[in-house]
Amino acid sequence: TGRGPSASPELGWIGRSERNIDRVMDTTDQRRQLIDTSNDDPHLVGSACSDCGTQTFPAQSGCPRCGSNAVNEVALPRAGSVWTWTVQRFAPKAPYLAASPYEPFALAYVDLGPVKVEGRLRGKPIDGWKIGDEVRVVIDAAVTPLSFWFEPKEEMK
Repeated sequence: TGRGPSASPELGWIGRSERNIDRVMDTTDQRRQLIDTSNDDPHLVGSACSDCGTQTFPAQSGCPRCGSNAVNEVALPRAGSVWTWTVQRFAPKAPYLAASPYEPFALAYVDLGPVKVEGRLRGKPIDGWKIGDEVRVVIDAAVTPLSFWFEPKEEMK
C-alpha cells in the first residue's frame, strides 16, 4: 500500500523484525572502548584500515569505506581544531540525563586530522568559540563512565 519497510509497524524504524533486534544491537563495535587509559597518556581510540587508510572514531571492526576487515586500533591525535560548533540551549529528551536546572553547553565537531570527533567544548564562555579554534582533548579518567571533552589548546599541559 505504498508504505516502505521503515514505515511498517511490524518492522519498526530500521526495517528489521523484533527477533533480529538483539542480534543487530549486540555488536562488537558497541563494546569497543573509546578511551585508552592503560598508561600515563590517556587518549581516544580510533581504527585505521590497512587497505585504504581510512580512520574512524569510535574504532570499528570493519572499514566503512572499502569493507575490509584489515583494521587496527590507533591512538588519535590529542589536539585539533573546531570544525563546526553550536550551543545546546534546551535539555535534550530522555534518555539524556540533564542537570537540574539545565545549563546550556557548547558542542562541536573537532577535526583531529584523520577524523572528526563530536564532543563538548569547555574552557570558554559558551558563545566564545569560533570555527578554527585550536583545542586539545581532555580525558577525565577519574569518573565512570569515562568522559572526554575539548578545551582551548593554549591551556595544553
